[in-house]
Amino acid sequence: MGPDDAARAATIASWSRAEDELYRPLMADPSLYEDVVRQVGGLVAWLREAAADDDALLAVFHRGDVPDGVVPGRVALAAACAIRHRELQGQAESARRLAVLATAREAGEAWATIEPRTLPGGIGSAGIRLIVHVHSGVGVGTDVDMDPESGAPVFVARPVAIDLATGALVAAPEWLGDEGRYATAAERDAKVTDLIDSTERFV
Repeated sequence: MGPDDAARAATIASWSRAEDELYRPLMADPSLYEDVVRQVGGLVAWLREAAADDDALLAVFHRGDVPDGVVPGRVALAAACAIRHRELQGQAESARRLAVLATAREAGEAWATIEPRTLPGGIGSAGIRLIVHVHSGVGVGTDVDMDPESGAPVFVARPVAIDLATGALVAAPEWLGDEGRYATAAERDAKVTDLIDSTERFV
């Protein structure tokens, strides 16, 4: 990661901190909280028109030419940028899911594996691994959590579904059952196989 990338990442990270610092003390004052939400919400609506990607969002933030309201305009703008950045990430992830599914479909595959999103600078990944039926959008997500008491890994398999029109994650159908949490990867993978078999029977 170069200096420009580091500065970019630091600015984006500062938005989330500003959002948290703005809202946390307001929970005890519902009236002021509503006013701040209204102020930030207005900026988010404006950013949806003014910033179609993170480059534009960063440019708007660095200009910082927004009026004060119940809180300083610069603070409200940072919180609004955090929200808009999450929206842009979500849109990019939806597009990536659709692209992976389209590639698998064109190759004649019935299933596609969508790996977690790589974080900027290649420092890790975010999200869960998805194994999705390309024609229905339903499938299973796999992840690893940590047991809060023992610190041991917990291997997770959860039903998932993707809206094939938008690429967004949506509620999985009830017939896929509930999330499973397992002590070993082998147990989790057996559950994944069961979910795949169930999907092929139902769709």
